[in-house]
Amino acid sequence: MQAARIRQAAPALSTAERSVSELKEKRVGNDGLRRRIMSRWMRALGGAGACLLLFGLAARASGLYGVWYTNHPEVLSLPYLSGGQVMAQWRDLETGPATYNWDKLDSALAAGGKSFSVQVNGNGKPPFLFSLVPNTPNWGDGSASDSKLLMYWHPAFVNTYTAFVAALAEHLKVSPYRSSFLGVRMNFNPIGTEHMKVPPEHQKASTWTVPDGVANGPDWSEEVSQSYELRVVDAFIHAFGTSSSSIHLFLRANTDPWVLTHQAAGQPPGFLYQDFFRQGTFQLMMTGSELEPRSVGNTGEYEMYLKYSLPGLTVGYAEPMADAWGGHGGKTDPRWCTPPQWNYWRLLSDLNMGISDIAAYGEDLSVAYSATRKGANVGADYQAEFDQAFRFAARYAGHHLDPATAPGAWIAFRQSDKNLPASDYNTRVTDYRQHLVLLNPEETVPLNARKNGVPAPLIAKKTVAGEYTIGPYNERFGAWARSIAAGHTAELQLDKTFLAGVNGTTGAAVNVTYLDNAAGASFTTSFGTQAVVTKLSNSGLWQTRTIPVTSKFAADAKGGHIAITSAGGVVIFHMVEVTRPTRPR
Repeated sequence: MQAARIRQAAPALSTAERSVSELKEKRVGNDGLRRRIMSRWMRALGGAGACLLLFGLAARASGLYGVWYTNHPEVLSLPYLSGGQVMAQWRDLETGPATYNWDKLDSALAAGGKSFSVQVNGNGKPPFLFSLVPNTPNWGDGSASDSKLLMYWHPAFVNTYTAFVAALAEHLKVSPYRSSFLGVRMNFNPIGTEHMKVPPEHQKASTWTVPDGVANGPDWSEEVSQSYELRVVDAFIHAFGTSSSSIHLFLRANTDPWVLTHQAAGQPPGFLYQDFFRQGTFQLMMTGSELEPRSVGNTGEYEMYLKYSLPGLTVGYAEPMADAWGGHGGKTDPRWCTPPQWNYWRLLSDLNMGISDIAAYGEDLSVAYSATRKGANVGADYQAEFDQAFRFAARYAGHHLDPATAPGAWIAFRQSDKNLPASDYNTRVTDYRQHLVLLNPEETVPLNARKNGVPAPLIAKKTVAGEYTIGPYNERFGAWARSIAAGHTAELQLDKTFLAGVNGTTGAAVNVTYLDNAAGASFTTSFGTQAVVTKLSNSGLWQTRTIPVTSKFAADAKGGHIAITSAGGVVIFHMVEVTRPTRPR
């Protein structure tokens, strides 16, 4: 029955595809246009299925977004940014029990720009709560700005926060800036904004200070933490609603699996909270995006994106854990490749997981805007690399679902190695890609800068000890690569829908990015009736050979549409990209 419906909808798909193209060009700033296009999709697709319908939703929510740019508001003028971020603190909005002052939130909304995510953080809690809820001295949690921490699972805290969520929803529903909302983050705001766990020495309720006239709460346990999460999720659902006209809600991808696999309140028997992702009601978000996902098993946050965002069931949003130097919240995380490489490969990783809304730290955007980070000049070389990385991400964000109209297809070569830091994701996911796949990886040698590269030179403000690179440290490509030995051929296959589309256009190009580090070596790029030889000159730089497509792509005897053959020595490659001409606007 479902297949028949999809076939019946097929004649209308060309109309729907034009709608998606129109929507991508207009982005998210015009709510009326969005509704008209979604309505057109509804009529065109009929009962063709949630995945196809959510294709239109993903087209709506796609692009590059700025976050944490208070010190760099100028970065919002970067031409490839689709929007930004509005953040307020709970302590500033709830001034007394059930007493709200929305001025700071409304001021932020008014200055938010064309499109933005909305969030209310709980780094600091409303002061009145400390006389109503048991508390204890802050045990060193840097995400919390208060000197004391509240027993977030205490009934008074739970009731106050869930009531705040209801009031927030009512305020946002009538906001004059509602059409600019990308979505609202479902923040739990327990300890700081995100943290749930309590150290063993503080888990006994008897160790907490109980205000006069207040009953103590239960001991902390995983169960009470899970119950708190469930209460907050239910509060957001009840307050914001789940209809197609509701304000979109982003639920954290690391929400406890116990919650996600529970029967959803108010839903038919067997409908679990995770099914809100399947139907697109909940959208995914995380604040820990990295170039090398750390996810184990089927319940990690990266697995959530592979399960729900990549196939188009819902929209994915992600911001990095830190900037490209590792800086966040006064801390510096270690980096094993250089900042241009970390930034770039993190963007590629997000694209590979089907993340449509990709957020970038203000400090990283500042590098692209003015070659500065934290007020220090980091050089025009870094500026160019960050700028080009962001342009690539903005070009392809949200296009994992639409090979028919995507601006291109690409594959960035990276390796998977079980001997590197433990991650089930890393042992299974290799090349990052959209609509282009390597058929015979055994014909290549995967390279990782930590094992196959060289230490990056130590340069103040630009690199630190422990960073490695393949090729120049100040070019974005060299965290991973694949090499092809002389006489060996890599076969690349295009998605069949993209293939049909690109063969029906003119002005396409094949771009091959390689490390020019060997005199006398060469490689031949073959596709259709074309075979183009590129000779290496040993410049030591990453180079991109752009080949105009003058013939149609066709599968060779091995099923590949593009073949790369090395000669005269080993050649190292970063990416193969097939681009189509940009549609006129």
